[in-house]
Amino acid sequence: MRSWLFYICFSSFLTLGQSNVSLQYFGLTIHPFGDYSAEVQPYRLDDNANFVLNFGGYLSYEKYVWHDILSIRVKQGAFTDCSAGKMGVSHIGVNFRLIGNEKHRLHFSFGPAFIYRESWNRFEVYKNKGFWNDGEFRGDEWQYKMVPFSCEFEYNYTINEKWDATFFLTPGFPNALFFSIGTKYWFNKDYEPREKLMIRE
Repeated sequence: MRSWLFYICFSSFLTLGQSNVSLQYFGLTIHPFGDYSAEVQPYRLDDNANFVLNFGGYLSYEKYVWHDILSIRVKQGAFTDCSAGKMGVSHIGVNFRLIGNEKHRLHFSFGPAFIYRESWNRFEVYKNKGFWNDGEFRGDEWQYKMVPFSCEFEYNYTINEKWDATFFLTPGFPNALFFSIGTKYWFNKDYEPREKLMIRE
C-alpha cells in the first residue's frame, strides 16, 4: 500500500502539467558593506568588492501543487564564486506566489540548500569565520555547508503562454546579495488562477 502511495505521489510530481523549467544566468554579487578579502576577487568592480561579477547559472524544475499559489522546485547551480573558483548549489524549496496576475508575479521560496566551493584556504588573506566546513574531494580541497533555510525572491513577467522572463534576488551568507536573470518555459499552464476560482465559487 505504501509503495503504491509513493508511486502515485512521485509520478504526480513528474507529470508535465502545471510545471516548468527555468534557466538562469548568475552574474552579480553585491556585498553591501564591502568584503575584507576584496584583493582575491579578480572580477570586482570596485576596490571594496561591493560589486563582483560571477559567471554561470542555475537550472530548475518547478511543479505546482495548489492552483497558481504553491509549487515545489528543485534547483541546481554551477558557477564561479567571487574568487573565480568553482562553486555549486543544490536546492529544493517550497515556492509561494505573494502577489501578481497573469502578467506580473512575485514569488518567495524557501528550503534547504547544499552549497560547496573550491576552498578559500588557498588565499593567505582568507580567514574562515566558522561558516564553512573544510573537506577533500578527489584530491582537491573544498568547503561546504548545509543550509537548512535558504530563501529567494522571484519576479516573473509573462511573455506569452509558454515563456516568462525571470529575475531573482537571493539574500546570501553572511552579508551578500545575489542577482540572476533568466527565462522560464512552461510545459502547460493548466492550473486555474486562484482569483478566478474564488469568483466562480
